[in-house]
Amino acid sequence: DHINLDSGWSASDSDQFGRFVAHPTLFPQFPEMISQLKQKGLQVGVYLIPGVYCSDIEQKKPIYNAGDVAMDMICTKQDANVFSGSRCRLNFKHPGAQAWVDSQVKMLADWGVTFIKLDGCLPGSSSSITSWDTKADVVAYHQAISKLPNRNMWLTVSWAVDEQPDSMAVWRGNADGFRVATDIEQYGVN
Repeated sequence: DHINLDSGWSASDSDQFGRFVAHPTLFPQFPEMISQLKQKGLQVGVYLIPGVYCSDIEQKKPIYNAGDVAMDMICTKQDANVFSGSRCRLNFKHPGAQAWVDSQVKMLADWGVTFIKLDGCLPGSSSSITSWDTKADVVAYHQAISKLPNRNMWLTVSWAVDEQPDSMAVWRGNADGFRVATDIEQYGVN
């Protein structure tokens, strides 16, 4: 009764507020599709990775419902996750960063999304990178989901997340589930 759209559901650019949106060719009527699936009794989830599109920083896109705060004020040009170069890091010392996550989660909830898989989380994700950490992103998504009426959304973190006590405390305290192993994949025919 659950459908989770993994990598590829979203466009390679964002809306006017820097929020991830559905790929316009693959899912031209994304909210309507979710509504139809929900009418059939299905729950819909999406895959997100920590960070924001770096181009949104350069464009100084405003953050929805955050006054004069723009993307360049809440982000750094540092990589945000294990997928180097794909996203820039949010600076959670600025309250506008939480406002951006709140607006992303609210928009997805308004569309009917009931599950977010936050992928490429660090430490972990089969990476030896030790200078990056996405635990603050996990906390921010949890806080944004907690603000929803009826808290009707699940959050999971992956992949192969760190199992050290300090990391596990964050995953357990802020996510509904987490994955401690890598993807199981089979390519080709045997």
